[in-house]
Amino acid sequence: MWTSHADDSKSRHRGFTLVELLVVITIIGMLIALLLPAVQSAREAARQTQCANNLKQIGLGVLLHLQAQGFVPYSRLDTRETWAVLIWPYIEQQGLYDKWDMKKQYYDQVDEVRLAVVPLYFCPTKRRPSSAVGGSQTGDEHQSNSSGPSTPGGLGDYAACIGSVYNTSTSEKLCNDYIPKMNCSGTPTTETTAANGAFWYKGAPLADGHFHDGLSNTIFVGEKHVFNFRFGISPDSSIYNGDHGRAHRKLGTGAPLAKGPNTAGSIFGSYHPGTCPFVFGDGSVRWLSVTTDSTTLDRLADRASGLVIPPF
Repeated sequence: MWTSHADDSKSRHRGFTLVELLVVITIIGMLIALLLPAVQSAREAARQTQCANNLKQIGLGVLLHLQAQGFVPYSRLDTRETWAVLIWPYIEQQGLYDKWDMKKQYYDQVDEVRLAVVPLYFCPTKRRPSSAVGGSQTGDEHQSNSSGPSTPGGLGDYAACIGSVYNTSTSEKLCNDYIPKMNCSGTPTTETTAANGAFWYKGAPLADGHFHDGLSNTIFVGEKHVFNFRFGISPDSSIYNGDHGRAHRKLGTGAPLAKGPNTAGSIFGSYHPGTCPFVFGDGSVRWLSVTTDSTTLDRLADRASGLVIPPF
């Protein structure tokens, strides 16, 4: 049957012109640009929740240790273990704890336990637990041979708070995580120059009675700073190694919170935008702004300053 050209043109489907296609692509691009920040924000919120939960569990582990043993786990012991090993039985890692030989140095532990990955010790914003083999270049050399070899171990993104850099009452400089009467650079540490935080070097256990400011006003553990994504490179060495102090940090005047990944220094800090999480002695997790003033940080780090802590 004969069909006119008019009828034939009506039966054809009209396609997109190039201009129309470009308009559609532009609109889709704009929608993606609008949605992407929302998606990223939602993901970061989920990561922050996970990070806070990690600290909550770590804080609970410390409190269970305090309840069971009568004292807070010590920060570390030279060439041996740290608090991160001592709380294993209280964070469902009894199997690892049983394999760690308390009579041996960190360097002599079997690979299975020394290289162990504990997911709870990693902030999801910072890195994956699967990246947890430290000292690949430097950082875990025995103190008697600083040139090597390096003995890598499991990493971690959290550190115990050993107090402020200076005594909040006398302004005397404090000596690392050392206890009273422990030799520090040739000078015996005194009551006013020993560490004033929640964790001490092994030798003088800290019990409930030492927290004169109250557990709820004292920082226990926080997220530690890792400079410029240099994972597994000194000073980001094993969290289990008590030889180099990688599992603890000071906080306050002289040790502010890191403002971002490129901030230098072995200090507390996170990759969460503008904030850093801490678990306090009462088990609560609180987020501190990276702009929190040094005076407030000093008093939160000091377990017994006796000074009023301003709102933060």
